[in-house]
Parts: sequence; structure tokens; C-alpha cells
Amino acid sequence: MQRVHIRNIFRLFVPLQLPQGYEIVPVQKPFGFILLNKMTGHQYDYRLELIRLADEDMDAQTLLNWGSWAKRNPIYFRTNTDDNCVEGVTIRVKINYGLFDFRKVEDLLILFSIGCYIEGALMQQGATNVVNLLPKKRQGPIDEESKSS
Repeated sequence: MQRVHIRNIFRLFVPLQLPQGYEIVPVQKPFGFILLNKMTGHQYDYRLELIRLADEDMDAQTLLNWGSWAKRNPIYFRTNTDDNCVEGVTIRVKINYGLFDFRKVEDLLILFSIGCYIEGALMQQGATNVVNLLPKKRQGPIDEESKSS
């Protein structure tokens, strides 16, 4: 299981097989993106969710308003160099500050889930591996002796 600090930018790859002619439109609510075919007008909605896994104190929950797009290259196609076909979409997201209180929990296990919707109906769904989310990196000393000197 990976241990990742909350301030990291998460890069997620969504495998797809698409011909050319699609464009990506990032969406904030619900958090995700839309693949839109310029010629035919077909639209595929992808919704990204953050799921906090259950522990002794809490049940599993799907979080709302959890993320935002990275500032640089938040979403882009990855293409095959041989036939110029789209292999997938890479998205770069970050978790909003203040979403979790790390003073109350020791291990915070999360995963990202993505669903593909066509005309409002769920067609496919996938999830990442479980990640142990850590607080931001500490800048100062941790023990009491270092604080007094």
C-alpha cells in the first residue's frame, strides 16, 4: 500500500480506446470530465469520486467537494505514437485543504473511483488501489526536547 502526503498532486490514468476527433472538457460539479466528439456530438461523462474506507470509528463514505484540478496540465490525452490513436486520459487532481482532520485519525485509507456515464446511465466503473493518506510533511521538530532548545 502506498503512503502519500495529502498535498501531493495525484496523477490518474484512465485507459480508453478512442479514434481522433474527441475533446476533453473538465467539469467541477460533479467532479470529472466530459469526452465530446466534435463530429457526431456523442458525449461520455466521467465522474471522479474520493472514497474514504471504513475504520473502527467511521463507516465508508463517498466525499463531496473533495478536489480541484492541478494548475498545470490538469487533463490531457495520451496517444499511441504508431497509429495516433488515443490510449487514455491522464488527469491531475489535488485534494482540497481542510477536508480531513489528521489530529483525530492515525490511518486514513482512501481510493479514487471513476464512473463512465452515457446519457445519465452508468456504463463502466473502475477504482484505484487503496492509498494511506498522510498529513502534510512536518516542517519543525516533533519531540518536546527539540522544541525547548
